[in-house]
Amino acid sequence: MKSLKIHVLALFVVMVLFLGRFELHSDDAGMVVFFTLLFAFVLAYLQPAWARLWALVGLCVPLAHIVIRPGLVVVEPQPAHLSTVDFALIAILMVAVGSTGSFLGTRIRRAMLPPGPRPAA
Repeated sequence: MKSLKIHVLALFVVMVLFLGRFELHSDDAGMVVFFTLLFAFVLAYLQPAWARLWALVGLCVPLAHIVIRPGLVVVEPQPAHLSTVDFALIAILMVAVGSTGSFLGTRIRRAMLPPGPRPAA
């Protein structure tokens, strides 16, 4: 069981790195939201006990911009720049998307288990 946790954490790191890189090189917001939903769903299905952590998958989207392009975030809005409020709203939206995927992953896993006592996660 411990090796499964390590593998799922490794998968989490790979998914977050992919999602951050994809966000920086793509202008399709729908695909970013889809991948966030999918990754949170898969991680929550594999390890439902950590569903709250998997909901944070979406935070890599605004963090990628802050880490890679630090000059892009400014305190006062200017043309072609995003304010800190914009990044906060994006972070809230992406956590909400991740929470939805995580919730669906845990619920579908629970629905697929046979009736009877539930195994500890």
